[in-house]
Amino acid sequence: SGNRTEDKSGATRLSTKLGNRMRQHSFEENLDDWVNWAQDNNIDPVLIQYIRYSYLKHVSFPVFVMQAAVIAIGLIGSQSKSAVLILFFLGALYLILERQFRILVIMAIIAAPAAWASNLFAGIAGYVENFQGFSSAARLRPEDANLVMGRLMASILLPRMIAEHPWLGIGIGNYSVVRNDPSILRGLPTVNEWDLHGLGILGYLAELGIPLTAYVMYLYAYPALLARKGRKWILLLGAYPLLAALFGVQINFAYPWIVAGLTLAAVGIQRSASNSLPILRGRHLQVRRPTIGLRPVRSRSRLRS
Repeated sequence: SGNRTEDKSGATRLSTKLGNRMRQHSFEENLDDWVNWAQDNNIDPVLIQYIRYSYLKHVSFPVFVMQAAVIAIGLIGSQSKSAVLILFFLGALYLILERQFRILVIMAIIAAPAAWASNLFAGIAGYVENFQGFSSAARLRPEDANLVMGRLMASILLPRMIAEHPWLGIGIGNYSVVRNDPSILRGLPTVNEWDLHGLGILGYLAELGIPLTAYVMYLYAYPALLARKGRKWILLLGAYPLLAALFGVQINFAYPWIVAGLTLAAVGIQRSASNSLPILRGRHLQVRRPTIGLRPVRSRSRLRS
């Protein structure tokens, strides 16, 4: 037995004289056949599970597409503009990594109705309209909560907070208190309700300061940095916490950290599954999975009289 020349494993082509005096059989590996044989022959279950585990596909592409479709439906129902932007960005990033530019164009065409159904375009248009002449409009309508609270007001106040507290910030959760400071408002109306900025990294810079924000961004990016050489879906999963923080998720929200933990677990599983039996290939030591259940796919006789 030996390797085929197309396996690029150092094998050379069989000579015609030797090939004419032997029968050649080609086999393909089949995990299910080997597992059935191993279970019938009392092979250690630990060994069976180890071999099965190293061959499991964590997430297949059809499952990935199906999950993305379910998430898209949920995002449309939630009317979350930031979440829709993150989903579109991750989908586009996956297609770019796979060099599927034609599918990327098709995805953009299909995504347009979803963006419209989630009020993404209407929301962006509303922000642009309200932002123009915002200061004068806020003074004229100080009771309009949609105008004097939320992201629009935060886009004006947060840069002022960063300028006054660049290194230590104002403290986590203190935006609603500091926002009513006259030196920050500079003539803009105060509010009596609890207000959140929802502007992601801009809010991090104001509340944590520049050095600590850089460290937190590194923590968010760490899973993606570990997964950059692994499976594409793990990389995208690891990119979500950082993107969520950039698009407006606050540090006290739990789910970006949960996703980061899942990414680290997936990276650990992938690395442990890749460690298998070492074989020599040329002058270099490489890792190869153990040979498992062989199934004949064709037989060819080359015996001449």
